[in-house]
Amino acid sequence: MIITTVQWNIGGAKIRTDDSTDPDRVDSYTTDGLSDIIVTLRELQPDIITLQEVHRDNQSSQVAEIAKQLNMQYYTEDYYADSHIEAGQQLGHAIISRFPIHDSLFTYFTNPQFQVEWEDGSIATSHDKGLTSCLIDVGKTRLAVATTHLTPFRRFNIPVDSPEAQAVLRDVQQKLDNGRTPLLIQGDFNLNEPSLAKRFALLVKNGVQEIIQDEPVTPNGHFFDHIFYRGLTLKNSHVISEGIRSDHFPIVTEFSL
Repeated sequence: MIITTVQWNIGGAKIRTDDSTDPDRVDSYTTDGLSDIIVTLRELQPDIITLQEVHRDNQSSQVAEIAKQLNMQYYTEDYYADSHIEAGQQLGHAIISRFPIHDSLFTYFTNPQFQVEWEDGSIATSHDKGLTSCLIDVGKTRLAVATTHLTPFRRFNIPVDSPEAQAVLRDVQQKLDNGRTPLLIQGDFNLNEPSLAKRFALLVKNGVQEIIQDEPVTPNGHFFDHIFYRGLTLKNSHVISEGIRSDHFPIVTEFSL
């Protein structure tokens, strides 16, 4: 059986108005692009979607709207902080599926409370991060799926090889692998490296494979989004960049199981 997955940090569904805006500037992403994102996802026809930087407020949920518009009735969403993208919104990540979801769980990672002073003199503190995980029944196969969005060490001037960063990554690895097979992990790891095998040696030791991300996943050429798997056969994986005006591109992957 072939399944198609999509990994996408949708950045609060904010997009650039047109191609003339600078993709490197945060203030270029101000237009509500949820409908554009839904159109793209509908064209891709995925079976499983992992999303980061989704928004929810007291009236609506972007995840619920995406699932409704795609006729994908199963989803799980978790929110862990106030959004830095838009006031009044909660920030989270989610898994959407065409297949039944069971045993949804959110697990917090260790928060080292990193701090940095921004250009305006304000102090930013690293907010809580965590893991959204679930089991998905794909036919007769029960697939463990997880998604996450890690702390951007670079934003806090923390070298990835520093003891502080390594302590965070050890905690993340221990919680990413639930011991199940088959396993699929997709997310924004906020590490600008095509391969994370060196950073996630514990996963590799436990038989988890990664997709080498040789295509940039952002307009400014970064490699933040990554996919790990175990007990699945990779058929193909590629980044969709044409016509995408969000600050991350979707990764589309096909597996057989």
